[in-house]
Amino acid sequence: MYIEVFGGANVNAQVIVKGKVTLNSNGGVGIDIINPNSNLEINVESSGATLETCGNIGLDIGGNVAATASVTFSGTGYTCDQAKVQFFGSDGSTVVEPVCQDCPSN
Repeated sequence: MYIEVFGGANVNAQVIVKGKVTLNSNGGVGIDIINPNSNLEINVESSGATLETCGNIGLDIGGNVAATASVTFSGTGYTCDQAKVQFFGSDGSTVVEPVCQDCPSN
C-alpha cells in the first residue's frame, strides 16, 4: 500500500483501520509512506482491528518523511517484522513507529 500525503505543514491526514487489513508477501514494501510537508496518523483501533504486513520482499513498513512532516502509528494490532520497519527522515521530521507483534511462522 502506497500512501502519499501532499498539502503543506498544516495538513493532517489520517488512516483509520477498523477491520482486518493484510498486506503480506508483496514484491516491494507492505506499506510505503511518502509524506512531504504534512502530518499523517495511522490508527489501528483496538476493537479487534489488525494491520498485518509480513513477508514482504522489501520493508514491511517504511518510507520517507520530509523535514516539517510527521508520521504517527497509534493504536494496537500491528503485526510485522520489527526489523523491517524503517523510516528515512530529514532534520525536523518526527516518526512514531508502530510496535509490532511478531509475524506468524510459516
